Amino acid sequence: MSRLPADDTSDESLMKLCREGDFAAYEALYTKYHEALFGFLCGIVRNREMAEDCLQGVFMRLLKKAHTYRYPSPFKPWLYRVAYNYALNELRKIKIRNNFLVGLFMSDNNRKYQEPEAVETAEDETAEEVRKAVDSLPEKQKAMLILSEYQGMTYDQIALTMGCGLGAVKYNMGIVYETLSVKLAHLRGKNQFLLALLDQ
Repeated sequence: MSRLPADDTSDESLMKLCREGDFAAYEALYTKYHEALFGFLCGIVRNREMAEDCLQGVFMRLLKKAHTYRYPSPFKPWLYRVAYNYALNELRKIKIRNNFLVGLFMSDNNRKYQEPEAVETAEDETAEEVRKAVDSLPEKQKAMLILSEYQGMTYDQIALTMGCGLGAVKYNMGIVYETLSVKLAHLRGKNQFLLALLDQ
């Protein structure tokens, strides 16, 4: 089994070793990123159980897709792009399955489709309002917001993660904050907004 370099344990070097089959490097990356990545996935899929499944799937994909990583490109944006695409694919699967089930249910003896029971509202009404406003954003803009505010990424890192230009990130983030400032105009202060956003 290969050894981690004593003088270089950067994410990029660890991923290079992982690409060469070093499981110790893989474990080191999992240990470093699994908690933050779980928070990111929770923000995308809005369901803890599904986020846990996605997290395992992402790290399995990391092994399978390791050969697509190009050393010494920044690792973190690459990882989050894998996670973002994986989460979107899972959401699409659910949407397709739900649409199929709804169609079956509505055609079965002409029974009227009934919406699932409403999810209980959060005790903190402010947090609930913010979550609804964030969830109303297009998926790409919501992901950019989470990467910026929750994951602490710079706009350059977000551009790498989302596979777009820096200008596109700045443009979309401008729209995000403008949209939220209108929808949440009755809330005062950015701190209140961030507290609600991060309190998943």
